[in-house]
Amino acid sequence: MGKKASPGQPRQRRIVGIVGSYRKGRIIDSAVSAVLEGAQRKGAVTSKIYLVDKHIEFCTNCRKCTQEKDAARRGRCVHNDDMDSILQEIDNADTWKGNDYGQN
Repeated sequence: MGKKASPGQPRQRRIVGIVGSYRKGRIIDSAVSAVLEGAQRKGAVTSKIYLVDKHIEFCTNCRKCTQEKDAARRGRCVHNDDMDSILQEIDNADTWKGNDYGQN
């Protein structure tokens, strides 16, 4: 998660938005941008990930990423793709939101 604040000072929130649509600049992208801009106005540090720009291999369900002996951390994916960096960014954020197309 994010860094701890010094005593008496509020901690700056880290928020990542994830855009799964391939249509940059359209409705989903604009909605994620609006949320992130609102968070920035409240003092948050924000970033946005466009999945269309990332190289993500098909998951084969080998479970290497979840079978790490040290339970405090995730294992590493067997694929040499961008998924590890995406998950690192999510792990470093206080919260994240992706477009879920109405799913709860």
